[in-house]
Amino acid sequence: MYKVDIPINDKESAALERRKNLELQRQSRIFNPRVRTIGVDVTALDQQVQERKRHEEEEQNRDTAFDELRILEAQALKEHEIKEELKRKELEKDIVKFRNTFQRREDGRDFDLNDFRGHHMEPPARISDTDPRCGPSGLQIFEGEDLGEKIRTKVQKEENERILSLQKENNEWKKVAQKYADHMSDRKLIDLDIRALHLSQLEEEFKKAINMSLADYNKALAQESSERQRIENEKEQEINLIDIWGQLTSDLLTENPEAARQSLWGHHRILVDRWKGMSPEEREEIERQRREQVAEKKRLNSEANESAAEWDRQSVLVTTIGEQLQKKQEEKVKELRGKLDRYNQQLAREQQSHQRFLDKELYKNEPTAQYFAQFNTTSR
Repeated sequence: MYKVDIPINDKESAALERRKNLELQRQSRIFNPRVRTIGVDVTALDQQVQERKRHEEEEQNRDTAFDELRILEAQALKEHEIKEELKRKELEKDIVKFRNTFQRREDGRDFDLNDFRGHHMEPPARISDTDPRCGPSGLQIFEGEDLGEKIRTKVQKEENERILSLQKENNEWKKVAQKYADHMSDRKLIDLDIRALHLSQLEEEFKKAINMSLADYNKALAQESSERQRIENEKEQEINLIDIWGQLTSDLLTENPEAARQSLWGHHRILVDRWKGMSPEEREEIERQRREQVAEKKRLNSEANESAAEWDRQSVLVTTIGEQLQKKQEEKVKELRGKLDRYNQQLAREQQSHQRFLDKELYKNEPTAQYFAQFNTTSR
């Protein structure tokens, strides 16, 4: 049956060959799991690239802002140290100038008693008793006689007036110096308060920037996740529709009689083996495609999990960087306050040392009433 050899028509053979090639091309498009399940969405890929670039630019801008803040803080600290050094040098110059002006050795109360080279009292007009021209009755100087009483009294009065004037000027200078020191201390406290307020404002701005960045990041992540889920659902629905349509239009369900007439010997030749079901190779091909689809699905899920883990790691990293910056800021403020406390303690020690010098070394030899009572004790 059906074994009569009939010559083959060339046109019919060419048409069969053309339809066969078209069918093979269509099968290559439909049964390619990579094209069918994944596809190439150029718009989504470009959007992902732009989103990644935007995140990288935001991170670079945030790092640049942090670096600029650290540079500004270092410059402010250096300027503060330079100002403190200049103030200290000016104070030392003022102290040296004050000592050279108001604390000279020749201005001391007992300088005229210890240094006779600068004594301005005139010597007695009488000659010495050791002069060989004077005999026993020619004594010129007697015990208890005070020839320079008037001059000494005048000199003592002038000396007392000069000492009182110096004390008055010294007290006025002390008041001016104390007022200046109080003014500088107030200015220093105001500067520290302004700097602390500025640092607090910067810290609040950085916190707001970090919170805004985290909010934008979470929003973008949610949008990306929803978009990815939507695309996956659409692809899955499309795959299901194609699969259903392929099953509905397949030769298995439609029992297409043309499937039995695909013999190379002509359209009239019936291939009865086509009605016995699929071959093992076809079943193996379907099973292979199913395994590839399962593997591809697992790979997509793995990539999605890795992407979510990377986003979580980036969020934890941003939070850690913010906490480290806040900790460094607090340490710098604490260090500045410690330096200020140490500087104030040093000034207090210097002032106490200077006061001890004034009380115990400079003004320790004050004249008493007994010193003034030794003069004019006799009738002469």
